[in-house]
Amino acid sequence: MRHAASLRQAGSAEKMYLKLNVIGSTSSGNCTFIWDSSSLLLIDCGFSRKYINESICKLNLHKKSPAAVLITHGHRDHIKDAALRDMVRKGAVIYCSRELMPVLIAGYKSVREADSLGRLNIIGKKKIPIAGFKAEAFNVPHDSHCLGFNIYKKLKSGEKKITVATDLAHTKRGIGKY
Repeated sequence: MRHAASLRQAGSAEKMYLKLNVIGSTSSGNCTFIWDSSSLLLIDCGFSRKYINESICKLNLHKKSPAAVLITHGHRDHIKDAALRDMVRKGAVIYCSRELMPVLIAGYKSVREADSLGRLNIIGKKKIPIAGFKAEAFNVPHDSHCLGFNIYKKLKSGEKKITVATDLAHTKRGIGKY
């Protein structure tokens, strides 16, 4: 595990929290976990099924079924078909941009399976509810169509936000506003 961050709400009978762990962000694989007391989201699914599942267990998240996988873009270091299929079979919904959807359907059996199960959805620039969170996408400069995501969670102390942007080819004016 490379990076971990936590926002925890103190003083409540049931602890409310929002956590993040980047299990890897390299040219050989990318995947980030975001979770709360009841749900687990993945941003990208670019490692082996075994590595992702081991990471879930190491973080003691094995009791949480993955609710969603948000795909930033279609490069192979962000999507491993077997790992994504495993998440879909555990109940995850895949979210991607309208532009990326036909590319993913053509290139990945797991995405076609998710589509046949009604678990392939478009995410855009408007906040949408996903498993107790809200999420919205924004464009990230890269050599292909690429998204970053803002993930929101309402805690007793107010709404908290985690922003994930990967593969920034170069920063462009305005990217800091996210």
